Amino acid sequence: MSNSESVPADEKVAEEFATASIVDLLALSGAGNSEAMVSLAALFKQRGDVVNQELWLSRGVNRGNVTAMRRLAQVYFDPDDYRLTEALLHRAISLGDPMALTGFGNVHSFLGNSDEALAWFEKAGDAGDTNGMDYAGQEQYSKGHTAAAVDWWLKAATLGNSESMARMGLVHRNRGEFEEAIAFFTKAIDAGNRKAMVYLSGLYRDNDDLDASIRWLTRAAEAGDVPAMLRMGNHFLDNDEVEEAEKWFLQLAQVEKTSLGETAKAMYELAKICEGRKERAEATVWLKHATDLGNFDALGALLGIGPQVVLGSAQVA
Repeated sequence: MSNSESVPADEKVAEEFATASIVDLLALSGAGNSEAMVSLAALFKQRGDVVNQELWLSRGVNRGNVTAMRRLAQVYFDPDDYRLTEALLHRAISLGDPMALTGFGNVHSFLGNSDEALAWFEKAGDAGDTNGMDYAGQEQYSKGHTAAAVDWWLKAATLGNSESMARMGLVHRNRGEFEEAIAFFTKAIDAGNRKAMVYLSGLYRDNDDLDASIRWLTRAAEAGDVPAMLRMGNHFLDNDEVEEAEKWFLQLAQVEKTSLGETAKAMYELAKICEGRKERAEATVWLKHATDLGNFDALGALLGIGPQVVLGSAQVA
């Protein structure tokens, strides 16, 4: 239930504990520091230890920590029975937490209740939560209410929401307002938004400045933007720079499987590169990995003619 593009909300460690070890956080949590409890839960989530994550969030809730309430509400969310989630969010709201209003909006958005989601997001926006403003803009835009969407995005962007800054850049791009689009994309980038680098790359490409386009795409890929990595690999392939393309595809193939489509495509491209070098065994391995992630091109290559590996128009007997 977050607008962050880099770290899931429930894995975020508070800035004050950024350099603290898990031992330090255990000591602080044991002494009753509820903020440390929330950060400790985040570290356990990063490690895949959901039992201890839930334990320390529950202790944070008992200490009245609203962040713990919101994160535990997310842990408990069940679309078939979300009473525990509602109870925790209501408790956070009663303590004056506007982000819990956004949490209710996310619940209804997930359930497909667009009108209810919009109502909650707008309540959150009116209460000052910039994520609520950004989501309210998205809901309004999906309903065809562009002017209302822009109003919310502009308000959120003015208050520092990088997602809304990027959206305002897209608004100006679609209007053909080149300089205004650049200004908003640049603000979003300065605020740490990687997607804005990709958008800026596309803006320069559409205006025939290919050097600037590749420069920004490279920055986005180096910053860890998954679609940008895939585009960089394809860019080098298109220019017959296979070794450079392979580097990007290999890097993307190692990314945690949070972006399955791009990762699978990279694996498929690696299979084609290996096939081009007559490395049949390696090609087959990459095809199988891509198939496991749902890439139908890779599946077709594996199943094309029995035991042989078919990639594109080439065939390895």
